[in-house]
Amino acid sequence: MEKYASVLDTDPSLIEQSFTLYQFIEQQLNTPCSGTPGDHATSDGELTRQIFNRVYDRKIPATYDDLRKSPLIPKFSSRSYLAEGDLIFFEEEDADQPSGEHPQSGEQAVGIYLQNDRFVICSEEAGAVVINDLDSRYWSRRYKMAGRLK
Repeated sequence: MEKYASVLDTDPSLIEQSFTLYQFIEQQLNTPCSGTPGDHATSDGELTRQIFNRVYDRKIPATYDDLRKSPLIPKFSSRSYLAEGDLIFFEEEDADQPSGEHPQSGEQAVGIYLQNDRFVICSEEAGAVVINDLDSRYWSRRYKMAGRLK
């Protein structure tokens, strides 16, 4: 609990309230991201699906597009509404792409919001499951929207 309280710059009692989530994250941290299914997360969508299944006992789709389109996950754009367990959607904007079109596969990512602008994701950039800062230049430019499972 102390480790994640420090990483998220929060009170340990808040981590204790969500102990199952952080216990699962601890097991997944630094697990390589790959296309090979296994016991550990293999992609950002698979990590998200596993968290919702094992921590929240909820079934959700494992692909970015299915999550983005799901009516069970109301979307919002303001980061001020983010709460622990929310889905965060990221998209890489392509300068050659006509306005309004969605980016191609591989340019999209989904993570789980934790606390204090931190989130967990199976990052293609890092090649592993990591905790990132939503305020970093890399992720803040790619933030598209968030969603909360009903």
